[in-house]
Amino acid sequence: MNFTTLILYFLLPIVSLATDVCPDAKLNCKNPNSNPSLCVKNVEGYIVVLNPGFSANGDTSNTNTLSEHVSWIKEEIKDYAINNGASSVGFGQEFSIGSFIGYNANLNVDLVSRICNRKDVKYVEHDLKVTIS
Repeated sequence: MNFTTLILYFLLPIVSLATDVCPDAKLNCKNPNSNPSLCVKNVEGYIVVLNPGFSANGDTSNTNTLSEHVSWIKEEIKDYAINNGASSVGFGQEFSIGSFIGYNANLNVDLVSRICNRKDVKYVEHDLKVTIS
């Protein structure tokens, strides 16, 4: 375990106090007539946290859960960028630290809404910088 992983492991309980954006994303972007400036145009950084051991094929390993979800979201991002001209959406980095599994990505609220509707997603929050003073 390297130093960065160790720091993240102890800071995760503090960082995870952030607000889950799923309820608002689902409410605001649930139909085709949703506000395009809110749902499509505004791209921000998000952290997606997955339910440990949840996999579509019944495998309970965190590695498989993360791998399946990441394959799905990368395809969604690629298709979304092609079909909607949203070149600023993109995948960031995967995280697997103990039972904390997830990734960060630059997404619009429409994509966040799609992510939030998956059963393997625990919560989604804004990717914020945290400082300790």
